[in-house]
Amino acid sequence: MNAEVKIMRISKRIAAAAVAAAMCLALFGCTADEERNQDMTTVPTGETEATNNTQPQGDTEDTTQPAGITEATGTTEAVQPDGAQTQVSEETQPEDASEQEGDPMALILSTLEENGREYGEPETSEMSGEYGQVEASYASSGNSGISVIRFDSSKSAEAYSGYFGSDGSSFDSGLESKIIDYNSPVHLWVYGSYIIQYNSPVGEDLQLLNGIFGYEFAGAGSDYFFPPYATELVNLITDAGFTCATTWVTPLQQLYMYQPDSMCRIMVSNGDEIILSYFSDETRAIDHAARFSANGKAYTGFQGNDHMTIELGRKAPVHLFRKGGVVADYCDATPELLPILDEYYGPQFAGEPYDAVGEPEGVNYGALFIRTDCIAAQDIPYPQYIVIRSRGELMEYYEKNKSLYDLESRAAYGQVGWLDFANALTDEWFEQNDLVLIILSEPSGSITHEVASVTQSHDGSYTVTIRRNVPEIGTDDMAQWHLFLSVESEKLSPLEVVDIVIE
Repeated sequence: MNAEVKIMRISKRIAAAAVAAAMCLALFGCTADEERNQDMTTVPTGETEATNNTQPQGDTEDTTQPAGITEATGTTEAVQPDGAQTQVSEETQPEDASEQEGDPMALILSTLEENGREYGEPETSEMSGEYGQVEASYASSGNSGISVIRFDSSKSAEAYSGYFGSDGSSFDSGLESKIIDYNSPVHLWVYGSYIIQYNSPVGEDLQLLNGIFGYEFAGAGSDYFFPPYATELVNLITDAGFTCATTWVTPLQQLYMYQPDSMCRIMVSNGDEIILSYFSDETRAIDHAARFSANGKAYTGFQGNDHMTIELGRKAPVHLFRKGGVVADYCDATPELLPILDEYYGPQFAGEPYDAVGEPEGVNYGALFIRTDCIAAQDIPYPQYIVIRSRGELMEYYEKNKSLYDLESRAAYGQVGWLDFANALTDEWFEQNDLVLIILSEPSGSITHEVASVTQSHDGSYTVTIRRNVPEIGTDDMAQWHLFLSVESEKLSPLEVVDIVIE
């Protein structure tokens, strides 16, 4: 027997007397003749896996590679825009839901109220469903609604949750099949003997619900977020022939002078991303914008410190715009969306000129090569490098790698040993300099090196060019070298990626 396919939708407004019944139809399907609501056609509502691109990862030291060293690949990586995070902390994950007691709706409304969100009194009705439904309750706030369905057991609720497709819009139990046409993106959780449904075109309460119930088992994605301040820009980008998806961005810490009220990432089909920071107090948005340097590469007010300046490491030129309480951050090597941003926000307040190409500029540097042959056998690619920003980090590197390389005071092949020179670099020295340790390996100890140039491109990245001096006749001994490369800096400069070229 072929499964019957039904099309249903949730009406935007439900009469008070029929609230609970209508909510049940939203979750369990009905047939409707109305036209499909198009409120969210510009943003895909398919499930998006929550990611955490900015949270520091735990150490995963390779036992065959010197600790803390990054392999030099000749490419640079982007420093992510401030605070990009969508993953809910494990600390917020609930315990086994089957052990939970109490009414989920009361827990939801209490949590929302604590965070300044107001929902109406829930309406409750009894149910007698073939899948074990017992009771339903529904509460709403504007265009957002929360439904809680109680089943006769957690086993029934768990079984029912398995009938939904990944985005929550399809249902197939084997006995019946239906397409559920919601009026806004949906998010579904199973919680013991309950199933919770949240519908909202914006998703402003989604992260609070994630904190209670963990990740949804089906829906538009645990990081879905489409605030009103992103709507017009998304529509303009869509009108230009692109598709967009929007997600929530949670700052890990206060990077800038002020913490935004909320942040939204717009991901465009051409691969570009735009980060929107919203400040309900427009004066803060104005002051925040004024703290960027003219080229957008530096910011004064790092972590709320009014006079501390940070240099922003970016892979590509940055372009910054402001309109009202919204600051837009757009960073891309081929800024295809600049005309759209310029049309909507007006001229950028900081960033590279739209037609800027810019040749790399030479920078002052200091260089010293010290031969530090391997003590223990290694099978790793060279060159390797690590950025050192303090004397403490330098000594930590020494302790972790002194059993791999000859890092002692004795100068086996020169006038100074590794530890001799390292001890000369004081805390005061590090306040004015960045240090890059570059480790080289050669098949012959007769091959020497010199730094040909150190340049900084218009996007702020560094390139170190090292020239090899190869004699016609040389020894057949393997040799490793440490290059101490210092770049002067009077600002806090989070130099993280170096492009190394060997000539």
